[in-house]
Amino acid sequence: MERLLVLLLAAAGLGLAWLAWQGGKARLRGSIRVDEETLSEHRPTLLYFSSLDCGPCRLQQTPIVAGLRQRLGERVRFEEYDAVEHPEVAQRYRVLTIPTTVVIAPGGKVVAINYGVARADRLERQLAQAGLAASGGPVPGWVGSQGGSL
Repeated sequence: MERLLVLLLAAAGLGLAWLAWQGGKARLRGSIRVDEETLSEHRPTLLYFSSLDCGPCRLQQTPIVAGLRQRLGERVRFEEYDAVEHPEVAQRYRVLTIPTTVVIAPGGKVVAINYGVARADRLERQLAQAGLAASGGPVPGWVGSQGGSL
């Protein structure tokens, strides 16, 4: 019995090591099917998943996304989904909890998935990684390292 337990633990360890070697989250993000409209975009996309009865969504994430939308305007494509009303979209982007935000680069590569409330500075860095700075200059109001890269 003790040998069996050791073998099971060893197998689980090897499985985890293999997953880490394969890229873990990067592989998960890369395998998400992105819709045709997002694939054809020439600007970053921010998907925001929430629901009507989600307190953190309403009180924290919605104001953050609204502020980004106001500051960045047409430089970023913003989409908001109620995860309860659109379970197929939530499932496609592997939404596990709400709020969830997904940052997608032009061409459809998922750059980041944020489970829980994501601060504005984090989303701005992720949008810059998705090509925002290259396609439209620095993010207005961005407070980052002086002259350094993100």
